[in-house]
Amino acid sequence: MEIISVRPEIKKLIGVFQRTTPVTLYDPDEPKIQVNHIMSEISSFYEKVRNAIDYSEEHLIRQNAIHRILKRRLLVSVSRKNIGKSLISELIRAKYLENNFVPESKISIIEDVIKKYILLIEIIGKKKGIQAKLRYSDWLIGIAACEIEEKLDLITRNNAMINSLFEIMQPQVCYMSDEGTEVECNLQLYIALHRSLIKSDHSIIAYHLLNLSYNQFRSADATLIEEIAENIDSLARKIKHDLENPLSFKLSKMLHHSTICFTFLRDVIEQDEHTALERLVSPGILDVNLRKSAAKRYQSTSEKLNRSIVNSVIYIFVTKIILAFILELPYDFFILKEFHPLPLTINVLFPPVLMFLIARSARVPSAKNTLAIMEGIKKIVSGSDDLPEYLLKGASHRSLVKQVFFSITYIVLYLITFGAIISALKGLDFNIVSIFLFILFLCVVSFLGIKIRRSVKELNVLHTKDGIITSLFEFFFLPVLEIGRWVSVKFSKINVFAFALDYILEAPLKSVIEIVEEWFSFMKEKKEDIY
Repeated sequence: MEIISVRPEIKKLIGVFQRTTPVTLYDPDEPKIQVNHIMSEISSFYEKVRNAIDYSEEHLIRQNAIHRILKRRLLVSVSRKNIGKSLISELIRAKYLENNFVPESKISIIEDVIKKYILLIEIIGKKKGIQAKLRYSDWLIGIAACEIEEKLDLITRNNAMINSLFEIMQPQVCYMSDEGTEVECNLQLYIALHRSLIKSDHSIIAYHLLNLSYNQFRSADATLIEEIAENIDSLARKIKHDLENPLSFKLSKMLHHSTICFTFLRDVIEQDEHTALERLVSPGILDVNLRKSAAKRYQSTSEKLNRSIVNSVIYIFVTKIILAFILELPYDFFILKEFHPLPLTINVLFPPVLMFLIARSARVPSAKNTLAIMEGIKKIVSGSDDLPEYLLKGASHRSLVKQVFFSITYIVLYLITFGAIISALKGLDFNIVSIFLFILFLCVVSFLGIKIRRSVKELNVLHTKDGIITSLFEFFFLPVLEIGRWVSVKFSKINVFAFALDYILEAPLKSVIEIVEEWFSFMKEKKEDIY
């Protein structure tokens, strides 16, 4: 298939990419923010340790760092002066931003964003009480981190990708009448594209939903902030309802092929933004570019997979060692008055080994997959009438008898799966504490391993059928994954080791780093005065 013309949405997207290259983004003559190289190495090393202890997906690490820094400076630090400059400097030292690249003019812009959220949180406290202030503070700080990324021009291209694909796919999706109004369905399509195209988390999507509810929020004055504070309960409920709507999850799965093609299209454009349009309409050049992008994407995803495996294995191993000393050994020596080394050894070694095996089982897609992606990209770029249409049917309604029967069957599946695991562990002399920790880590590690493995599997647009053995294994393993997902979601923010680093070590460490950097700056000024 040859591309005769490029659809307007793609031309507009290319225009955004051309305006956001490193060369065109900032004025080269404008003063830039610069930090000390030695302090940067120290801070960067700390961040690597911190991220290993508190596993998070790689594309969210910088956003989580902004959230963490803001939270520390707003909720723990006594002074709230110059938070914008301190925040940007911390991000540069930790190598989340390039040194001597961000213009000093960004300081006042970030400062204004932070002041807006401080004012919003304070007004919520005055209007709704201290409980409401505490309840919404962390949520709003997470949203503030997303706006700061946007103001630093770090997610401009992501937003353009979402808007472009939304305009392309909206006419292709047909809804049944029971799915909701057209506005609601379009909103869920927007959320689905965020989840599937750029892997946005709840904070990122909540930030955009907040802006959809109050389209002047980015430049909000005191009056609008007071209005938002007054309506914060209903606003938070609506955002939560929109995020939990099952329609967006259905759409994410249905649009997988299109979002993967769009991801590869981005790679082609970013090879050279200023020649992207010419390369798209040249079939020979486009095919070469697509193959190059595919090879690079497969390699980078494989490298990302390896980094995620290393970080998660370290996190799980360290956590398991600490819990062994805190729970398992004391229970053996002081309660049971006996020690069995085999259960302890299995409990320490099994989780990281399981994580490694699950994550490494992912395989890079084949050449056929690349060809399917190439055809999909050409259809999207050219505005082909051959683009797939998606008919989204309403949820199937089961009778009460079927619902009860299926629920009982699923409970039986739970009993069989966990009963078999517990029986096997008892046969290996596991006590009740060891069994609990083994099952807990089995569930969490299995779920995290599948999540990490998914980064490679998601590149595959070809449908593959699982064998009978694989299907049976997944059938009986489903309760383990469900418990793992529940534990991960409910207790993702309860991390004692990360908490200790954030509030015991990080605050004084970062303060010392800032003081030392100021001292280096002072000595540099003295040196310049002498010479």
